[in-house]
Amino acid sequence: MFYLAVFLLLLVLVSLVFYVPIRNGFKVRAGVDGEGRTLYEVSGAHAGVNIARGAAVVIALVLGVFGSIVQVDSQQVVVLQEFGNDAGTRGEGLSFVPPWYDTYTFDTRIVTIEYTAANNNPITGRAGDDATYSADVAIRLRVPDAASAQLVFNEYRDTEGFIQNAARNDARDTMRTQFERFPVLELDSQRTLLSGDACTALEEGWSDVGVTCEEVDIRAIRIDADVEAAAEAVNTARLRADAAAEDVRRAADLAQIEVIEAQAAFDAQQIFECGYDEEVIDGETVIIPKNRDDGDCDDILSDRGLYVRCLAGRTGSTEGAQQNQFIVPPDCESILTGETASSPLGGAEVLIQP
Repeated sequence: MFYLAVFLLLLVLVSLVFYVPIRNGFKVRAGVDGEGRTLYEVSGAHAGVNIARGAAVVIALVLGVFGSIVQVDSQQVVVLQEFGNDAGTRGEGLSFVPPWYDTYTFDTRIVTIEYTAANNNPITGRAGDDATYSADVAIRLRVPDAASAQLVFNEYRDTEGFIQNAARNDARDTMRTQFERFPVLELDSQRTLLSGDACTALEEGWSDVGVTCEEVDIRAIRIDADVEAAAEAVNTARLRADAAAEDVRRAADLAQIEVIEAQAAFDAQQIFECGYDEEVIDGETVIIPKNRDDGDCDDILSDRGLYVRCLAGRTGSTEGAQQNQFIVPPDCESILTGETASSPLGGAEVLIQP
């Protein structure tokens, strides 16, 4: 409305200039002075007034033109209104705007909404386990472009109107919903997840006006002192239990290492004394005794070696045996029919050699 008022004032000035009648008009007389120079004289009762009128017209035109140029700064958007109707927007730079247009400037930089105990407005509520909390949170939002500025103007008139009438309540409700997802003792460890999900939810809710959520910063989460003390006690007990379990695992590992080392030493000695062959069974290379009839070499490589020895001694399908049946020596019965017998025999039925 400011530009419209200036424009109307200029029209009034111009009208006054041309409305006042020039009763005597201009009189111009020419003459020559004593040195031969030509002189002109303007006379008439209103000569000075006429000159002033002309100057006023020129000034009015200049002011009218420059009064219609709008400078839009970086990270700003101007929304235009013509007698209450949308008339477009203007971005960064100089723009010509008719003087009867109203202009509304929007800042496209990030705006922060804070909920803190220091400002007496923290976000409070109950977590997933019904325990109470108090949280300091900062919400950073932005009107990103001209299209969003137009939508915000139509709905809330300006950014502050959007914050006061929509964003503040939306942010508080969204954070409470997010905090209800976890027990109060897990809220602190879930800050990153809660922040990201809250920002996504807010931006979806503001999509009708194009406002973006740039960040949700959960700065502090405070819980009841009794709950915190109980949590500390539980955490201390957990740490002690973990330490004890680690001691047990370490002792077991040391014992296992000793067993493995002893077995490796024994196997090495047996292989040295008896010799060995390498056979590929089910795609695996297995070391087995070279002298299978030597009683001192029967236990080499424990169970796996015995499996290999028994499989090597099987006679396969014979008369009276069905397909996929194997005949093995009597001393292999307990080995090949045990829990792992199906692996080397592929599920085949074992027949004991008479």
